[in-house]
Amino acid sequence: ELNGKELHGVSFKKGCFVGQENTARMNLRNKIRKRVLPVQIISGTVEMDENISINDTMVGKIISIEPHCFAIIKIEEGNVFDQTIQLKQASIKITKPYWL
Repeated sequence: ELNGKELHGVSFKKGCFVGQENTARMNLRNKIRKRVLPVQIISGTVEMDENISINDTMVGKIISIEPHCFAIIKIEEGNVFDQTIQLKQASIKITKPYWL
């Protein structure tokens, strides 16, 4: 979920680390359903733990605002990238990072 594989923060070829079994199992089964992704605030203000919904389907939640805005997003909910999403007091875009 934290994009460790894509950012080369996890090696599946060497030594032991805490959570190795779960990480390896999720990687082998390709079961990663959520990802931490950057959020661009177009207008307004967002709040911590604010839900993100597209067409009345909750797709994620804001988990960081400062110094940058990030959200944990369910990526299996269809195309969540590069569309303007209206929240309570803000308009946002979930941007697809170059490493995905």
